[in-house]
Parts: sequence; structure tokens; C-alpha cells
Amino acid sequence: MDGEWHALPPRLVAEVLRLRGWQVTFLGASVPAAHLVSYLHRHDAQAVALACALPMRLPHAHRMIEACRRSDVPVVVGGRGFGADGRWAARLGAAWAPDAPAAAELIADERAVRRVPAAQLGHLADDEYASLVRRRGELIDSALTDLRERVPATRGYTAAQLDSTVSDLGHILDSLAASLYVDDASLFTEFVKWLVEILTSRGVPASAVALTLAHYAAVLRDFPRASHALARSRAGLVSASRSAG
Repeated sequence: MDGEWHALPPRLVAEVLRLRGWQVTFLGASVPAAHLVSYLHRHDAQAVALACALPMRLPHAHRMIEACRRSDVPVVVGGRGFGADGRWAARLGAAWAPDAPAAAELIADERAVRRVPAAQLGHLADDEYASLVRRRGELIDSALTDLRERVPATRGYTAAQLDSTVSDLGHILDSLAASLYVDDASLFTEFVKWLVEILTSRGVPASAVALTLAHYAAVLRDFPRASHALARSRAGLVSASRSAG
């Protein structure tokens, strides 16, 4: 997917496909949708295999899936970004393979790839996802300001620490947006759990994440689905804190 640099897993899939007799062009990591469409217009591809490692990239994944369909090329997707069981691939209307051999079998059966039910995204009509994406920069700025007021130590951050903090604030929003896109709050709660584990290993307390979630919850109080996802994640942090205590 565009913005992803995890190239090894799809490279392994490409090699398995070659062993099965397919002629494979590996386009590399972080492929923009426009580049993929350009390639499909210039070459007669029988199928496209797309890898997604990060759930926050699912909206981009869907755009690439739709770009392939408009070019009348079937798509097989894989990677943990679509969920361990592929549930988010189904929501986006794409055929999912758990591993390289399964991907090879799917690609060999074009009818199976094409008869996947259409994407189930009627919930996007509430405009929560689009509104959140439009306000991304504003939300990051307000969260950083709030964090500096509540956690004085952040005011002395180095440029590198500040960049890392802004990046994390953005990742929280991107994961929340992805959960709204596929209408599954568990995507966001799983991300928050992972982020807390990473940050605490770096010496950043879980309370800092809790403060940011509380800030976003206050600012997005008129977003029912976002509020639900944020409430679940905040409850999970409280539960984990009590268990640790």
C-alpha cells in the first residue's frame, strides 16, 4: 500500500507465485495508486496482489482495490492490516488470503476472486470519517497544546522528541479514522493497546496516551462512532492500569 514499507512479505508471495508458474512483476513498497493504475493500463495483468501490514492504511487500501476494479483486474489482498482473520478485507469487498500458498490458489481461480461480495461501507454516509480526515491537522495541533498544558515535561522536548510526539498523535487519529472507515471499534482499541506497549517501553507513561484520548473524546463528542471507539479504548487503559496495579 501507498505509505507502507514492509516489502518482505509481499516479496515472499511473489516468489511463491513464480514457483507456481506465474509471471510476476513486483512493484515494490509504498506504491501510489496512480502508479498502479498506470501499470495496469500499460500491461495485461491477470490479477493484482496487494499487501497491507497496518490497519490504519485500510482507506488507502480500498482506493487501490477500487482502482484495480475500474481497470477490470481482480484483486487478492493479504497482510495483518486486513485483520488476522481477513474481516476487514471482507468489509472492503476484496478476496483475502492468509498466506502465500492460499494467494496462489485464489489467483488461479479467477471466478472465486471475482465473486467476492461488494464492499459494505454504507456507514460512511454519516460523514464522520471524512470530517475527521479534514480536521486532522487541527486536531493534532489542539492535542499537542493540551498535552503541553497537562504534562509540563513535554515543553522541554527536543526537536526529535516533538516530531515523534506529533507523529504518534497523527497515528492515533489515522487509526481512529480507519476504524470509522470499516466501522469496527476493535481496530482502534487494538492499535491503542499496541501503542501503549511501545511507548511505555520508551519510558512514556500510559497516562499520556489516556490524556490524548480524553482530549480527542472531548473535541469529537458530536461524532457517535468515534466517541464509542475512544470510550472503549479509554476503558481498556483503565482496566490495564488496574491489573498492573
